[in-house]
Amino acid sequence: MSISQFLEEKINQVIMISYIPNLIFIIIFSFAIFFFTRNILKLRRVILMGQGIERSDRKSERMKNMIKIALGQSKMVAKPISGILHVVVYIGFIIINIELLEIVLDGLTGRHRLFAPYLGSFYNFLIAMFEVFALLVLIAVFFFWTRRNVLKIKNAGSTELNNNCYPVIGLIDEWNKDGKIIKGTKKDLGGTMRLGLYEAKLKHNSLIKNIYKSSSIKERHRHRYEVNNNLKNKFEEKGMIFSGMSPDNQLPEIIELKNHPWFIGVQFHPEFKSRPLSPHPLFSSFITAAKNHK
Repeated sequence: MSISQFLEEKINQVIMISYIPNLIFIIIFSFAIFFFTRNILKLRRVILMGQGIERSDRKSERMKNMIKIALGQSKMVAKPISGILHVVVYIGFIIINIELLEIVLDGLTGRHRLFAPYLGSFYNFLIAMFEVFALLVLIAVFFFWTRRNVLKIKNAGSTELNNNCYPVIGLIDEWNKDGKIIKGTKKDLGGTMRLGLYEAKLKHNSLIKNIYKSSSIKERHRHRYEVNNNLKNKFEEKGMIFSGMSPDNQLPEIIELKNHPWFIGVQFHPEFKSRPLSPHPLFSSFITAAKNHK
C-alpha cells in the first residue's frame, strides 16, 4: 500500500468517525419525533370524539377574543403587568425555539450557525435577543411563581408526594363516622380509606349552599388525604372560603373563592350521584355559570 493510499484510508476513517455524533443524534431525534407524533395522534383522536360546532360566524369577535385570551390571558386590561409578562413568555418561547431549530439542524448536519450566512449581522442581534428573552422569561416565571404562593408557606406540598414538605395536603390521622374514631396509618394504608357516605355542613351565604338549597348534604367519599385544617383561617383571609366542613368541623369538604362566579373544589365524588337525566347540582350549576360568563 502506497503512502497516498494509506493516508486516504485514514482520512476516510476520520470522516466516518466524525459522523457518529450525527448518527446518534438522528437516532435519538427519531425516537423523540415518534413519541411526539404518537401523543399528537392521541390528542387528535380525543378531539375528534367531540361533536363539531359551527364557528364561522362573528369572525372578528372570535379572533379578538382568541388573541386576548391566548396572549394576555384576559389580564392585559384588568392586570396590565401580569398580561405583559404573559406576552413576554409567549414571544420568548417563539424566539427561543428559533435557536432550538438551529440546534436540531446542527445535530442533523454537523454544521454550526447555519443561519449566519443568510442573516448577516442581524444574526448576532438575534442571538443576543435569545439571551435577553431567556432572561425575561425566567423573570416572568419567577414572578408568577411568587404570586401563586399566596400564603408564603415555604416548601408547601402534599405528603403523598413528599414527606419532608410542609403538609398543605396530608394523610388523615383520624376522623369520625357515626361516633366511631377511625385511624389512618402510613405503614399500612389498606382499610384506612375514608370511604362511603359522609355528611357535610354548608356555610351560610355561600355559593355551595345556594347550589344545594340546603345547609347539610351527604356525599360519597373515597380518599385518605385531606386539606390541613390548621390553615383554614389563613386561606380564608386570602379569599378561599371553606364553605363545607364535616359535622365535627375538623375536615374541610368544600372550598370556593370569594367573589368568583364559580370556583368550587370538593373532597367527595359528585359523579357517583349523577345521572344523565338527573345531573348532580355541581355539574348543572357549573354549566349554567359557564353559559352566563362566556
